[in-house]
Amino acid sequence: MKIMGSKATLTLINTYKPRIAEALRSLQHVLEDFGGALEGELLHAVVFEPVGADKDNGIRPVGYRELGFAASVEAAVTAYRTIDYGMTDRVNRSLTCYGAVGVPRHLMNIAVQVNREKSKFKATFREIANKRVRIVGRDSNNLPVVELKAIATVILRQLQSSSVNRLAAYREVRLFDATPLSIAFTESYNRSVPTKSAAELIEALTRRVDAATHDTIAADDIARLKALKDANERLIDRKSLYPRMRANVKLREIDPNTDRQKARMILAEVPILYPITARMVPPDIHPPKVTAAPRQRALLSEPEPYIQTWPYYRLTPKGLARRKKVAQSTSRK
Repeated sequence: MKIMGSKATLTLINTYKPRIAEALRSLQHVLEDFGGALEGELLHAVVFEPVGADKDNGIRPVGYRELGFAASVEAAVTAYRTIDYGMTDRVNRSLTCYGAVGVPRHLMNIAVQVNREKSKFKATFREIANKRVRIVGRDSNNLPVVELKAIATVILRQLQSSSVNRLAAYREVRLFDATPLSIAFTESYNRSVPTKSAAELIEALTRRVDAATHDTIAADDIARLKALKDANERLIDRKSLYPRMRANVKLREIDPNTDRQKARMILAEVPILYPITARMVPPDIHPPKVTAAPRQRALLSEPEPYIQTWPYYRLTPKGLARRKKVAQSTSRK
């Protein structure tokens, strides 16, 4: 991998490479210690496995099956310990595991150390998060091609760790100081609809064309965007709804204002961790409820993307009118 960059860029890479290497070693070490301790001392474990799901093809589960104790322990330990899924340069997707586990109090201290190391690892990437560098690679026809890559990705490649999933590495262990009364899982749905002006897209695509010697699609997209009458026209990156698993955790502590048990709603992409002893009653843990996927509200945009490099869509006249109305309403507040 040949890097094409200024002296300042190369200095930046050489500065951060040892920092990232040390932070990665420390995180992997504490994760191994944590996983080994869990395997021998887990007192209570409940993990749910989706039935009939196929994420790659967008097929949602028809239900969730509770695993046995041994399988739950194995699944939980794997979810906590694994940050390398073998997906080269794939940092925008991480695997999930739904459930809860109870451990002796001293293992909670190790989990706190795990979260501390995760924070340190994340912090090492903060200053280079949006910095990119040109590298010379090969396309499918083995022809040389210049690509823009994130400096973070380049450094991980140099460390032979390009398959480290940074989302999984950043994701903290969810901890509770006391044993909850109950834990109930539920799905929520989110959708991100970012927008960019035609001028912003032209600028981004121009950088892409300058960096890649064979990117004719981006060049065609620039011509289409320049054909628009208004360079400030906003195009939307229309994304589908995606599920997020949340856990409604009911605590044993009483809220003095309501005389009811306190409760917290948290994201639960890995098993929740709580302290427990052999004599304590574990919490009631309820599997995720399978609900019908919410009906997608019709977006006021054209059915096909206007450009091909990224899926950006033009708004219809009705969509433009709605956007203008929302902008006017926001400006009055």
